[in-house]
Amino acid sequence: MYRTPTLLIACMALQAHAQLCNQTANPMPDGQDFSLIHAVHRDGGGGLTLTLYNTPSGPFLTRWSPTGEVLWNRNFQHMDPHNWPMPSAVTGLSNGGALITGDLYPDQGAYRNMYAAELDTDGNAVWARIYMLDSVGAMNPGPRALIELSGGGYLFPIRTDEGLSISKLDVDAVPVWTKRYRIGTGFQSGSTVFVEGNGDITLIITVTGQSTNVVRLDPDGNLLWKRSWPDIGYGVLHTTNGEIIVTRDDGGANWYLARFDALGELLWQRSYPYQHMDAFYNGGVREISNGHVLLLGEGVLIETDANGALVGQWTVGGYGLAGRLLGARQPHGDTLMIAGDEYSGLSVWTNLLTSSSTADLACAATAVTGTSTLLAPIEITGDPLTIVQDSLKTWTMNFKPVSTALDLDPTAHATPTCAAGFVPSLWRDRHG
Repeated sequence: MYRTPTLLIACMALQAHAQLCNQTANPMPDGQDFSLIHAVHRDGGGGLTLTLYNTPSGPFLTRWSPTGEVLWNRNFQHMDPHNWPMPSAVTGLSNGGALITGDLYPDQGAYRNMYAAELDTDGNAVWARIYMLDSVGAMNPGPRALIELSGGGYLFPIRTDEGLSISKLDVDAVPVWTKRYRIGTGFQSGSTVFVEGNGDITLIITVTGQSTNVVRLDPDGNLLWKRSWPDIGYGVLHTTNGEIIVTRDDGGANWYLARFDALGELLWQRSYPYQHMDAFYNGGVREISNGHVLLLGEGVLIETDANGALVGQWTVGGYGLAGRLLGARQPHGDTLMIAGDEYSGLSVWTNLLTSSSTADLACAATAVTGTSTLLAPIEITGDPLTIVQDSLKTWTMNFKPVSTALDLDPTAHATPTCAAGFVPSLWRDRHG
C-alpha cells in the first residue's frame, strides 16, 4: 500500500558542537515532485537522499552536510530516452563516493532491466552498468542496495517473484556468481542482506503470513544454517555486535520488535501498542551508540534500550503519516537526521530534520507515553531453503552528463506518456 508523504530517519555522526533541533528543505523547481525513495548517513557526517522525479528523467541524488545544508544535487539520465532509470537505493562507499541502483523501465513495456552506478564524492559517475537476470521465471526483479565488500567487489541483492537472488560482483562490478534463494512456496515479501566480518553472508527472508527466516551462507553463497520464526519481519537491523533486530506490525493495534543473536537464536520479542494500520510497512530500525534502538513508523518514533524496554516515544509532526527507515551503515554517534517529503504548493521537496538526540526533537516531535510487553520467543520448523544456480548478464551503461538539479528547467524532461504498466505509486510499493 502506498502512502504519502514518506519519512526516513538516518542516525548521523555526532558533531563537535551540539546541534539544535532544526528543519531545512531542499528547494527544487516549482511544480515538480521529488519524492523520497532512500537515504543513508555518511560515515564522515551528513547524508545522501535519493529521490524519484515525477517525470522519467532519472534519479536525483542530494548530498547533505552534517548540519542539514544541501551541498549538491545531481540528476542522472540514460543516453537512450526510451529507457528510464528509476531509483531504488543508495549506498555510501568507504572512499567517500556512493553507489546507486534501480530499474530501467522501457517505454514499450518489455522485460525490465536493472542498473548500478558508482559516483565520486561530488556525485559524478565513475562507472555505470546494466544488469539482466537470465532466469525467465524470476520475474519482477527489484534491485536492492549494492553492498561493498571489504576485500573488493560487491554483493548485488535482487528480490524477485521466485525468491532472493544474490550476485557477487568483482571490482569492475561484473558478476562472478549468481544464486537464487527461496523459502517454501509462499510469497517472498521481504529480504535483507548483511555481510559478516568473516565474509559470511546473512539473509533475512520473510514469507508473507508464514515466517521470517535467518539464513547464514559462506562467502560463496553456500548454506551454513537456517532458523525460522513466526511472521515477524519488515525492517531489519544488523547491530554493532553482529546481532539482528527485526520489526513488524500486525496491521492493527501492535508493533513488534525481536532480537536474534549472531547464530540466529531469538533472544527476546516485545510488543508496543499503537493503533495504526501497517505501522512498520515503510518503517525500520536503527541502533545508536549507547546500544539503544530507534524504531520509526507512521508518525511515531520509539526509543528502546538494548533489551527492548521502552525509553521514550514521540509523535513526529510536519512530515505526514508515512514512515520509512532505510539504509545500512551503523552510526558513530547519536545525532539524528530525519528526511521526509515536504509539500509546498504544487511541489514536493525533501525536508531534513537534524537533532542532537531524541531528547532535542522539540521542533518537530512531541513526547507521548507508551508501554511495551515482553513476549515468549517461539521457533518454528519452517520450510526448506531452495538454492538455484542463476546468472546475471551485464553491459556498460552510459549516463548523460550530470546536471545540477537546481539548474534544471522543470519542463525540460517532461513527457506525455509513461512506460507501459508503470505507475509511480505501484513502483514505490514494490520497493517499500
